[in-house]
Amino acid sequence: MDLLQKEFDANQKTLNKLYCELNKRIDEHDHAPALGFEKPEITIQVGIETLGRILGFFSMIMMFLFSIIVRYSARRQVSHDSRAYHGVIGHY
Repeated sequence: MDLLQKEFDANQKTLNKLYCELNKRIDEHDHAPALGFEKPEITIQVGIETLGRILGFFSMIMMFLFSIIVRYSARRQVSHDSRAYHGVIGHY
């Protein structure tokens, strides 16, 4: 589980960076005219791209979690089959 915790911490750190970037771009867009920036659509475009990176990152996390679930399920099945084969689990 130590590896999972490290992976979780790294993912949380990356996700936090992406959210900070998105919030920065939204804030820039909201204040662009007051700051003299003539094309606020550029900052919102970067924000949209950042949001796309967040969604891609979520997709990667979901695939990682799915692979863990599949491996865990396969191990449980092998363990169950092995115990049944050796007579540990009663016959139904």
